[in-house]
Amino acid sequence: MKPLHAIGSLTVSSIIMFAAGAKAANYSFINAAGGSAADSANWQNSSVPADSETTASVAFTNLTQGSTATLADTPHEWKELLVANGTIAGGSIALTDGIKASAKGGETTVESKLSGTEVAYVHGAKVRLGASQTDDVAVGVRNGTLVLDGTLTSGSTLHIDGNGVIEVARNQTVATLAGDCKGGRLQIDGGKTLTLEGGDDAAETVFCGSLYGSGNLVKNGSDYELTLAGDNTTNHPFSGSIDINEGKLALTDGKSRSFAVTPTMYWSFDNPGNPGKADVGTADFKTCTWDSSSGHVTSSADISAAGVSGFGIHLDGTVFMGVNQGSAPRGNAAFSVLCWAKVDAAADGRVQLLGFGDRAVTYTQFAMCIEPSGGISVFNSYQISAEYRIVNIGDVNCKDGRWHFVGVTFDGSTIKVYVDGELAGSNETTFNMKDGWTYLDLGVLGTGNSGERTVCDISLDEVAVYNGTVLSAEQMSACKASFSAVVETAATVPPLPDPVAWYRFDDASNVGKDSSGNGYDLTGVGYQDNANRVPKVASGSPICGSMYSAPGHGCLRWGGSSGATLPAKIPSGTSPVSASLWVNMGSSAPRITTSAQYDVTVFQIGTDSASHRIGVSGNDASLRFSFMTARKSPRISGIDLYVTKEVATGWHHVAYVSDGSSVSLYVDGRLQGTWNGSVTIASDGTFAIGAGISSSNDAFNQGTQLFKGNLDEVKIYDSALTAAQVMTDYRRELPRTGNVIDSSAVLTVASGATLCVDGAEQTFESVPAGTGVIQLKHNAALALDPASDAMLSSTVNGCGAVSVEGNRTLTVAGEIGPGVSVVLGEDASLAIADGGAINGNLEVGEGAVLKMGTQLTVGGP
Repeated sequence: MKPLHAIGSLTVSSIIMFAAGAKAANYSFINAAGGSAADSANWQNSSVPADSETTASVAFTNLTQGSTATLADTPHEWKELLVANGTIAGGSIALTDGIKASAKGGETTVESKLSGTEVAYVHGAKVRLGASQTDDVAVGVRNGTLVLDGTLTSGSTLHIDGNGVIEVARNQTVATLAGDCKGGRLQIDGGKTLTLEGGDDAAETVFCGSLYGSGNLVKNGSDYELTLAGDNTTNHPFSGSIDINEGKLALTDGKSRSFAVTPTMYWSFDNPGNPGKADVGTADFKTCTWDSSSGHVTSSADISAAGVSGFGIHLDGTVFMGVNQGSAPRGNAAFSVLCWAKVDAAADGRVQLLGFGDRAVTYTQFAMCIEPSGGISVFNSYQISAEYRIVNIGDVNCKDGRWHFVGVTFDGSTIKVYVDGELAGSNETTFNMKDGWTYLDLGVLGTGNSGERTVCDISLDEVAVYNGTVLSAEQMSACKASFSAVVETAATVPPLPDPVAWYRFDDASNVGKDSSGNGYDLTGVGYQDNANRVPKVASGSPICGSMYSAPGHGCLRWGGSSGATLPAKIPSGTSPVSASLWVNMGSSAPRITTSAQYDVTVFQIGTDSASHRIGVSGNDASLRFSFMTARKSPRISGIDLYVTKEVATGWHHVAYVSDGSSVSLYVDGRLQGTWNGSVTIASDGTFAIGAGISSSNDAFNQGTQLFKGNLDEVKIYDSALTAAQVMTDYRRELPRTGNVIDSSAVLTVASGATLCVDGAEQTFESVPAGTGVIQLKHNAALALDPASDAMLSSTVNGCGAVSVEGNRTLTVAGEIGPGVSVVLGEDASLAIADGGAINGNLEVGEGAVLKMGTQLTVGGP
């Protein structure tokens, strides 16, 4: 398996290029004389960029939607384009630093041709590529959205990095798809096809992002291997089809992909119910407190917290301790360790990341720590005295409230320390770790000969130990890169404030329960005062519980009547306020009346004429989110979420932030638009979830637009969250499925092609069709959950398990080879057709049935 950084025949460093040398010249197109870029009157101070000026920063930010700037019909080589709205047409453009947004909420269409050999990256903008290209180009996005509305040539390549989105709005045939971060997304619109041809020079490429949309992905190229290593989420499902016609398509867990070599022990801390469980190995951590009289004592402290990917742990007054096992380093053997760590600047003293060994100081041990200065030290004794320090990295600061990547390797004679993916220092040393050492600790320091521990205030995530393996600098960089998109987004995020109201919808006996501690429970009010049809708690949210309201049902409201005084801590007037919630709009259009003037209100604070409202609008074709200051006045429309219903109706995180002078709308953690203005919220206004209240005080007349669908985790803050805090709020409870691609995807593996499930746990609701090969690697788990009787005609080989979910029926028409276990759930049925064979292990659940029309050969019980 190639490490994550490998992308085709290029490396990340070779496609991410930055201009060097002379300071960029700035040009601004003011469009004073009618659109022609050749007319100097259209440029500020009549300063026109030269056709070939590779340091030029050219701004087309004064275009309005519908207006066009026309370039001369020649090649233009510039450093970057700054865009906001309108259309850029004519000529061809080669850019070093890509296209960037200077204003949010707009959309720029590029009708010009692209040229040059560098990747034409989009940064933060929404850019629609409207022109069909005539040359092979490399197009990509780091942040923002790139819409492919013109056709690319078959030799072109797509790159999706950071948190960027590429939308395939027209049938496309290109060579390869690549992306270095899990935050990126590829959207294939319904009815559209993206075909990947590979080519003579196409090596393996990796897309570490997620697929969504309802279109079709076609994989061609017999020598071309594509790896999908994203982390599928329920709010961005891919409900389309994947046709593997030639070559190999691999599904690899994104975290496993980040490790060029599989660790011998690894903890992701992504299971809130059991955060100490080992993902690799058997050394589960347990939560303890230090008791001076009896030693470590088991504690039930809640230590789950937001991490660099999913959950992490926050250790403050607790100890995380594992046990010695055979896969841990011993003697003077080689090893590597790595982890992510975050320590606040105000934290006291030295802070330990990871340590292992005995309590007694007579044995040589290992510990890596963050010093009070923010530097990194490695010790070979738990006594942590200065004379036992073997490496001291003083020119870094890892004590700044940000996530930092720290790795250490030892080859038997030299220890090396890596900080944020770069080699920071080394020293020659030896270890002689006792064979029977007993403690594997996180976040705890030894303080003396007694072995007594002092706990630390630290957050940790993605801890890995490699016994007998020395990771290279390249491999360390790859491990760090896999989480870069999340870390860079959340790098400077201070702790989130406590919400003043928090509705989790986890208590079926009290659907409107406030979990903030302020006691602001809401009352369920039924449509046309029918109390039997109020919202209810349902299990429809992958986060946990949800509020469900069907057509004709009511809403939740403070005080149970319109005009009740707002709860004391809910901000009124023009005070700063933020709100966030998870929304699933269901499977139908939001309107319950034929009136075209209303948006359905999901959330409201205020009156009919002056309020903070989150709404949804649309019809059976498309839906979008809006922020409204009054019942019929959308101020910010979620432009990027004005998408097909199949995409919009999944789970989405929506938030707004009002600082008293402007309001910003966020969808799935990303800013959609900002409205400059203030809203004065009356203290006797309405506070409601699931409906907006009209000025007639008749809350449920026919004009009221009642929300239908599911809501979850509604939070209100009495402050204006930063953009980074909104992203943290989104990621903290991001619902994930555990699949690489959505379970609803329909796969076909043609004869001669291969579907490889590599270390992942993947579920399919439709059994993959075709007679190709399904290869399982690194104990992968493939779960089949068909709605009706299904046939598996592929050959399955490798190492892993194929499970048939309970009450399902599967017919095996291909061969399942040795090393593959077939697991039947309760009351499942398995039939073997003529030509079918099972040569691996078979595990039969209670009530399961075997229907054998041919001989069955198994290699186990």
